[in-house]
Amino acid sequence: MSRVIQDWKKAVTLPWFLIGSVVYVGTVAALIFWLILPLQNHYETLVNGQDELENTYINLIQLDIETAIDSIDQHVALLNQLKENFETRLLREPNLNALMPVLDNSAARAKLRVSALEPLNKRQNLSGGPYEKLFVRVSLSGTYTNFLKWLKILDENDVWILIEKLNIEPTRTADIHAFTVELGVLRSKATA
Repeated sequence: MSRVIQDWKKAVTLPWFLIGSVVYVGTVAALIFWLILPLQNHYETLVNGQDELENTYINLIQLDIETAIDSIDQHVALLNQLKENFETRLLREPNLNALMPVLDNSAARAKLRVSALEPLNKRQNLSGGPYEKLFVRVSLSGTYTNFLKWLKILDENDVWILIEKLNIEPTRTADIHAFTVELGVLRSKATA
């Protein structure tokens, strides 16, 4: 074997060996540069793109969370505003005596005659919450148009006045009706 190597060394001169080595290394380098390097660059671009995509996805999730939090904050503010508006229309007094002049004056403004105005000894808790409903009965007589005016006056009142029961009966006079209305008034249990 050593003889074959010695014959080979004698047959191939050093310059041809160096030229062959340079051509071989150059060919391998060209193959690496032309075939493997672009694939590696493409691979690195894809990997970087995947990282950017994951970062974009994470940013979108964060944006969605922030948007959801902002939306919830807006809804909470709106609900708080509605609660404040609701509570400003509750009956502030502990009993219905303060409401009686309001009902009497509204009937007089609507040109209805009040035949009975009485608080009812009835309370209703509203779904276990901090509010309750008190009841009053009003018996009125007058025209239907004036009754509608009275309802509008009640609707514009500062305190929530809810119609629980309504009974309309004709009278001997053609245009005059008898109205019996049971009203409910909301108040906080804390004022009781």
